[in-house]
Amino acid sequence: MKYGLLTYFGAPYCNFGDYVQSIAIEYLYLEIMKIPKDQIVYITEQELKSYDGEQLILPYSYVLAFLLDKNHEKAEISNKITVVFLGASVEFAMLYDAYPLDNFFDSTKGYYNLFLKYSPVGCRDNFTKELLQRHGISAYLQGCIT
Repeated sequence: MKYGLLTYFGAPYCNFGDYVQSIAIEYLYLEIMKIPKDQIVYITEQELKSYDGEQLILPYSYVLAFLLDKNHEKAEISNKITVVFLGASVEFAMLYDAYPLDNFFDSTKGYYNLFLKYSPVGCRDNFTKELLQRHGISAYLQGCIT
């Protein structure tokens, strides 16, 4: 098992904050957890769905839209990646009307299943934490790692 780190975000909803999240996670890996650099796999946002290498643990503290398919309809991630949600937030969907909030809890859209599979889910905000809990998903308030 290796450790994944997102390093490139080609999506139109990416901002500098996403790169800062990766810098913070890399710092945790190298300086706090003392993980050797050769145990870290640097992947792009586009590779989240198609990655087929060694099993990865991937801390995820990014916009949830990176997990959407190319049509922005369904959440997908490679079965070779184990997600650790550090700072999930559904507020992006609400604030920017990026995709319907109902998509998160529609079992055919994938998010609900991802949240359930990789729970407990660390949440960036109390709204997301309470929303997940109301839908039967174990969640806690983590905040933003940066």
